[in-house]
Amino acid sequence: MAHLAQRFEDKDRAEPRKFSRDEQRDLESVFETLKVLDSQQTQELSMLFHQRDFAALLKVVQRCLRDEASLLDDAFINGDLVSILRSAHKLVGMAGNYGIVAISETARTLYTQAKAEKMNECRELGEVLHNLIEGAGAEIDSLLAVLVTDV
Repeated sequence: MAHLAQRFEDKDRAEPRKFSRDEQRDLESVFETLKVLDSQQTQELSMLFHQRDFAALLKVVQRCLRDEASLLDDAFINGDLVSILRSAHKLVGMAGNYGIVAISETARTLYTQAKAEKMNECRELGEVLHNLIEGAGAEIDSLLAVLVTDV
């Protein structure tokens, strides 16, 4: 995040270049294949940022999703409902902010089931959530493949 903040604060720095026509075409072809990430939301985000910043943002989102998935896996192994609640809550907000509706909604349902201490339902939702996070990670990898990624 420091990279993104520095980019916006440094007014003397030369403007980074926007997407070329070919890069935009490549991105649009990836947008059409998205199943976990919301295509429209992701495309709108890409227009708000220069390509390096968009790539950096995607990497942060991907890392955060994978970190929470790992914490959730540990919580399920240990039967730790408090950690399941915490991770589900974080995923609801983070995924929702980036338009990853499937993850946000599944995490919300997981949170509700964890509050009700329904561990069997939680485990099933945990598996679904894990698969969605893996799918989102693969989709982000596809987007990163067409972006400048030397960030």
